[in-house]
Amino acid sequence: MIGASRTTELLRCAWRTARGPVSTIDHWAKERWPIVFGLPVESHLVQLYRADTEVDTQVSLANVLSFFLLDEGLRAEFRIAGYDRLGRLLAQTTHALDRWQSFQGSLRDLIGCELDEYGAFTIDASYDRETTKQLAKLGQTAPQFMTLYLPRQTDGGQPPQILHSHKRLRLTPSIGSPVEWSSHCLERLSALAALDVFVINIDPVRLHAQIELRAVGSGDCVWRSAAAIPGWGTERFSAPITDFATTNGGLFTLHYRYDRPVSYRRPIIFRRFDSGLITANHS
Repeated sequence: MIGASRTTELLRCAWRTARGPVSTIDHWAKERWPIVFGLPVESHLVQLYRADTEVDTQVSLANVLSFFLLDEGLRAEFRIAGYDRLGRLLAQTTHALDRWQSFQGSLRDLIGCELDEYGAFTIDASYDRETTKQLAKLGQTAPQFMTLYLPRQTDGGQPPQILHSHKRLRLTPSIGSPVEWSSHCLERLSALAALDVFVINIDPVRLHAQIELRAVGSGDCVWRSAAAIPGWGTERFSAPITDFATTNGGLFTLHYRYDRPVSYRRPIIFRRFDSGLITANHS
Protein backbone atom coordinates (compact mmCIF):
# COMPACT_ATOMS: atom_id res chain seq x y z
CA MET A 1 0.00 0.00 0.00
CA ILE A 2 2.85 2.38 0.81
CA GLY A 3 4.46 1.78 -2.59
CA ALA A 4 1.15 2.28 -4.38
CA SER A 5 0.50 5.48 -2.46
CA ARG A 6 3.95 6.83 -3.34
CA THR A 7 3.46 5.95 -7.00
CA THR A 8 0.11 7.73 -7.03
CA GLU A 9 1.69 10.84 -5.53
CA LEU A 10 4.49 10.81 -8.12
CA LEU A 11 1.99 10.49 -10.97
CA ARG A 12 -0.10 13.32 -9.54
CA CYS A 13 3.00 15.54 -9.24
CA ALA A 14 4.04 14.72 -12.82
CA TRP A 15 0.59 15.67 -14.12
CA ARG A 16 0.54 18.95 -12.21
CA THR A 17 4.05 19.85 -13.36
CA ALA A 18 3.20 19.05 -16.99
CA ARG A 19 0.34 21.57 -16.85
CA GLY A 20 2.75 24.36 -15.87
CA PRO A 21 4.14 25.29 -19.33
CA VAL A 22 0.64 25.29 -20.86
CA SER A 23 -0.64 27.62 -18.14
CA THR A 24 2.39 29.90 -18.56
CA ILE A 25 1.91 30.19 -22.32
CA ASP A 26 -1.81 30.90 -21.88
CA HIS A 27 -1.09 33.67 -19.37
CA TRP A 28 1.65 35.18 -21.55
CA ALA A 29 -0.69 35.26 -24.55
CA LYS A 30 -3.37 37.06 -22.55
CA GLU A 31 -0.87 39.65 -21.28
CA ARG A 32 0.44 40.24 -24.80
CA TRP A 33 -2.87 40.17 -26.73
CA PRO A 34 -5.76 40.63 -24.25
CA ILE A 35 -8.16 41.70 -26.99
CA VAL A 36 -7.70 38.33 -28.69
CA PHE A 37 -7.33 35.93 -25.75
CA GLY A 38 -9.13 37.74 -22.92
CA LEU A 39 -8.03 39.57 -19.78
CA PRO A 40 -4.92 38.27 -17.97
CA VAL A 41 -5.98 37.23 -14.47
CA GLU A 42 -3.66 35.85 -11.78
CA SER A 43 -4.58 32.19 -11.45
CA HIS A 44 -4.94 29.65 -8.64
CA LEU A 45 -4.78 32.08 -5.71
CA VAL A 46 -4.56 29.85 -2.65
CA GLN A 47 -5.52 30.04 0.99
CA LEU A 48 -5.92 27.78 4.00
CA TYR A 49 -9.27 26.50 5.21
CA ARG A 50 -10.25 24.96 8.51
CA ALA A 51 -13.38 22.85 8.97
CA ASP A 52 -12.78 21.27 12.37
CA THR A 53 -14.53 21.43 15.74
CA GLU A 54 -13.03 24.84 16.59
CA VAL A 55 -13.07 26.88 13.38
CA ASP A 56 -15.16 27.01 10.20
CA THR A 57 -14.28 28.86 7.00
CA GLN A 58 -16.25 31.31 4.90
CA VAL A 59 -15.28 33.02 1.64
CA SER A 60 -16.17 36.53 0.52
CA LEU A 61 -16.20 37.22 -3.25
CA ALA A 62 -16.88 40.44 -5.14
CA ASN A 63 -17.21 41.41 -8.79
CA VAL A 64 -14.68 44.21 -8.36
CA LEU A 65 -13.96 44.91 -12.03
CA SER A 66 -17.61 45.78 -12.67
CA PHE A 67 -17.06 49.02 -10.73
CA PHE A 68 -14.62 50.14 -13.44
CA LEU A 69 -17.41 49.98 -16.06
CA LEU A 70 -20.50 51.37 -14.41
CA ASP A 71 -22.55 51.32 -17.61
CA GLU A 72 -21.65 47.76 -18.61
CA GLY A 73 -23.13 44.48 -17.39
CA LEU A 74 -19.76 42.92 -16.60
CA ARG A 75 -20.22 39.35 -15.36
CA ALA A 76 -17.53 37.52 -13.39
CA GLU A 77 -17.18 33.77 -13.03
CA PHE A 78 -15.21 32.38 -10.09
CA ARG A 79 -13.82 28.86 -10.06
CA ILE A 80 -13.31 27.38 -6.60
CA ALA A 81 -11.39 24.16 -5.86
CA GLY A 82 -10.83 22.49 -2.51
CA TYR A 83 -8.00 20.11 -1.53
CA ASP A 84 -7.52 17.88 1.49
CA ARG A 85 -4.44 17.96 3.73
CA LEU A 86 -2.64 15.53 1.38
CA GLY A 87 -3.16 17.79 -1.62
CA ARG A 88 -5.85 15.66 -3.24
CA LEU A 89 -8.62 17.48 -5.09
CA LEU A 90 -11.93 17.15 -3.24
CA ALA A 91 -14.23 19.09 -5.54
CA GLN A 92 -14.40 22.15 -7.76
CA THR A 93 -17.25 24.36 -8.83
CA THR A 94 -18.07 27.76 -10.35
CA HIS A 95 -19.96 30.73 -8.97
CA ALA A 96 -21.05 33.65 -11.15
CA LEU A 97 -21.59 37.24 -10.04
CA ASP A 98 -23.34 39.90 -12.08
CA ARG A 99 -22.18 43.52 -11.99
CA TRP A 100 -21.70 45.03 -8.53
CA GLN A 101 -22.64 41.76 -6.88
CA SER A 102 -20.83 40.13 -3.96
CA PHE A 103 -21.17 36.84 -2.12
CA GLN A 104 -20.18 35.56 1.30
CA GLY A 105 -20.82 32.07 2.56
CA SER A 106 -19.49 28.77 3.81
CA LEU A 107 -16.69 27.25 1.76
CA ARG A 108 -18.24 23.83 2.38
CA ASP A 109 -21.56 24.95 0.88
CA LEU A 110 -19.85 26.82 -1.94
CA ILE A 111 -17.83 23.80 -3.07
CA GLY A 112 -20.66 21.40 -2.32
CA CYS A 113 -18.82 18.64 -0.45
CA GLU A 114 -17.47 17.77 2.96
CA LEU A 115 -14.03 19.24 3.57
CA ASP A 116 -11.05 17.79 5.38
CA GLU A 117 -10.36 19.12 8.89
CA TYR A 118 -7.92 21.47 7.17
CA GLY A 119 -6.45 21.95 3.73
CA ALA A 120 -6.15 24.48 0.92
CA PHE A 121 -8.54 26.00 -1.59
CA THR A 122 -7.98 28.05 -4.73
CA ILE A 123 -9.90 30.80 -6.49
CA ASP A 124 -9.73 31.66 -10.20
CA ALA A 125 -11.72 34.30 -12.06
CA SER A 126 -12.67 35.12 -15.62
CA TYR A 127 -14.71 37.96 -17.10
CA ASP A 128 -16.98 38.61 -20.07
CA ARG A 129 -14.98 38.81 -23.28
CA GLU A 130 -17.20 41.66 -24.53
CA THR A 131 -15.63 44.07 -22.05
CA THR A 132 -12.01 43.08 -22.65
CA LYS A 133 -11.24 46.08 -24.83
CA GLN A 134 -12.42 48.59 -22.23
CA LEU A 135 -10.50 46.90 -19.39
CA ALA A 136 -7.31 45.89 -21.20
CA LYS A 137 -5.51 49.01 -19.92
CA LEU A 138 -5.75 47.62 -16.37
CA GLY A 139 -3.22 44.91 -17.23
CA GLN A 140 -3.15 41.83 -15.05
CA THR A 141 -5.78 41.65 -12.33
CA ALA A 142 -6.47 39.04 -9.65
CA PRO A 143 -9.50 37.34 -8.12
CA GLN A 144 -10.54 39.46 -5.17
CA PHE A 145 -11.60 37.40 -2.18
CA MET A 146 -11.27 37.36 1.57
CA THR A 147 -11.13 34.33 3.84
CA LEU A 148 -13.04 34.46 7.12
CA TYR A 149 -12.23 32.03 9.91
CA LEU A 150 -15.23 31.76 12.22
CA PRO A 151 -14.71 30.32 15.71
CA ARG A 152 -17.53 27.89 16.45
CA GLN A 153 -18.07 29.27 19.96
CA THR A 154 -21.70 30.34 20.08
CA ASP A 155 -21.75 32.98 22.81
CA GLY A 156 -21.37 35.79 20.27
CA GLY A 157 -18.08 37.03 21.69
CA GLN A 158 -15.83 35.61 18.97
CA PRO A 159 -15.02 37.92 16.03
CA PRO A 160 -14.13 36.34 12.67
CA GLN A 161 -10.47 36.38 11.68
CA ILE A 162 -10.12 37.78 8.15
CA LEU A 163 -7.15 37.10 5.85
CA HIS A 164 -6.38 38.08 2.28
CA SER A 165 -4.56 35.81 -0.16
CA HIS A 166 -2.05 36.94 -2.77
CA LYS A 167 -0.02 33.77 -3.42
CA ARG A 168 -0.73 31.28 -6.17
CA LEU A 169 -0.67 27.50 -6.22
CA ARG A 170 2.30 26.63 -8.40
CA LEU A 171 2.14 24.20 -11.32
CA THR A 172 5.93 23.92 -11.56
CA PRO A 173 8.21 23.21 -8.58
CA SER A 174 10.51 25.82 -7.07
CA ILE A 175 14.20 25.07 -7.54
CA GLY A 176 17.02 26.31 -5.33
CA SER A 177 18.76 26.08 -1.99
CA PRO A 178 17.08 25.58 1.41
CA VAL A 179 15.71 28.75 3.02
CA GLU A 180 14.90 29.90 6.54
CA TRP A 181 12.33 32.36 7.82
CA SER A 182 11.84 33.91 11.26
CA SER A 183 8.45 35.25 12.30
CA HIS A 184 8.26 38.82 13.55
CA CYS A 185 5.37 37.91 15.85
CA LEU A 186 6.04 37.58 19.57
CA GLU A 187 4.27 34.55 21.04
CA ARG A 188 3.39 34.82 24.74
CA LEU A 189 2.73 31.19 25.58
CA SER A 190 1.87 32.02 29.18
CA ALA A 191 -1.42 33.51 27.94
CA LEU A 192 -2.32 30.69 25.53
CA ALA A 193 -4.14 27.38 25.73
CA ALA A 194 -3.12 26.34 22.19
CA LEU A 195 -0.84 27.50 19.37
CA ASP A 196 -1.29 25.92 15.93
CA VAL A 197 0.74 26.70 12.82
CA PHE A 198 -0.53 25.71 9.36
CA VAL A 199 1.96 25.38 6.49
CA ILE A 200 0.65 25.11 2.91
CA ASN A 201 2.93 23.52 0.32
CA ILE A 202 2.02 25.53 -2.78
CA ASP A 203 4.38 23.48 -4.99
CA PRO A 204 3.25 20.32 -6.83
CA VAL A 205 6.07 18.26 -5.25
CA ARG A 206 6.89 17.26 -1.68
CA LEU A 207 8.20 19.96 0.68
CA HIS A 208 10.25 19.24 3.79
CA ALA A 209 9.42 21.83 6.44
CA GLN A 210 10.69 22.30 9.98
CA ILE A 211 9.36 24.62 12.67
CA GLU A 212 11.20 25.74 15.80
CA LEU A 213 10.10 27.54 18.94
CA ARG A 214 12.89 29.88 20.05
CA ALA A 215 13.25 31.77 23.32
CA VAL A 216 13.21 35.55 23.00
CA GLY A 217 16.57 37.04 23.92
CA SER A 218 18.82 33.98 23.82
CA GLY A 219 17.41 32.55 20.60
CA ASP A 220 17.65 29.03 22.07
CA CYS A 221 15.48 26.42 20.37
CA VAL A 222 13.25 24.73 22.98
CA TRP A 223 11.05 22.72 20.60
CA ARG A 224 11.34 21.48 17.03
CA SER A 225 9.02 19.58 14.70
CA ALA A 226 9.40 18.53 11.07
CA ALA A 227 7.18 17.09 8.35
CA ALA A 228 7.27 16.11 4.69
CA ILE A 229 4.26 17.84 3.13
CA PRO A 230 2.85 16.35 -0.11
CA GLY A 231 2.43 18.53 -3.18
CA TRP A 232 -0.39 21.04 -2.62
CA GLY A 233 -0.82 19.57 0.86
CA THR A 234 -1.15 21.27 4.25
CA GLU A 235 0.47 20.44 7.60
CA ARG A 236 -0.61 21.41 11.09
CA PHE A 237 2.03 21.92 13.78
CA SER A 238 0.78 22.16 17.37
CA ALA A 239 3.26 23.59 19.85
CA PRO A 240 3.38 22.05 23.37
CA ILE A 241 2.18 25.13 25.24
CA THR A 242 2.19 23.72 28.77
CA ASP A 243 5.81 22.59 28.52
CA PHE A 244 7.14 26.13 28.12
CA ALA A 245 4.44 28.48 29.45
CA THR A 246 6.62 29.45 32.42
CA THR A 247 10.00 29.21 30.66
CA ASN A 248 11.72 32.42 29.60
CA GLY A 249 8.73 34.40 30.84
CA GLY A 250 6.61 32.55 28.29
CA LEU A 251 8.03 34.65 25.41
CA PHE A 252 8.99 32.90 22.17
CA THR A 253 9.20 33.35 18.41
CA LEU A 254 8.72 30.89 15.56
CA HIS A 255 11.42 29.97 13.07
CA TYR A 256 10.95 27.96 9.86
CA ARG A 257 13.24 25.94 7.59
CA TYR A 258 12.32 24.72 4.10
CA ASP A 259 14.34 22.44 1.85
CA ARG A 260 13.90 24.79 -1.13
CA PRO A 261 12.69 28.33 -1.88
CA VAL A 262 8.99 28.92 -1.18
CA SER A 263 6.97 32.05 -1.89
CA TYR A 264 4.35 31.11 0.72
CA ARG A 265 6.88 31.22 3.57
CA ARG A 266 4.62 32.90 6.13
CA PRO A 267 2.40 30.19 7.62
CA ILE A 268 -0.88 31.01 9.36
CA ILE A 269 -0.86 30.98 13.15
CA PHE A 270 -3.97 30.29 15.21
CA ARG A 271 -3.89 31.14 18.92
CA ARG A 272 -6.47 30.03 21.45
CA PHE A 273 -6.19 32.08 24.63
CA ASP A 274 -7.08 30.87 28.09
CA SER A 275 -10.26 32.95 27.81
CA GLY A 276 -11.33 30.93 24.76
CA LEU A 277 -10.68 33.77 22.31
CA ILE A 278 -9.18 32.64 18.97
CA THR A 279 -7.02 34.87 16.76
CA ALA A 280 -5.25 34.19 13.48
CA ASN A 281 -2.72 35.90 11.23
CA HIS A 282 0.16 35.26 8.85
CA SER A 283 3.30 34.76 10.91
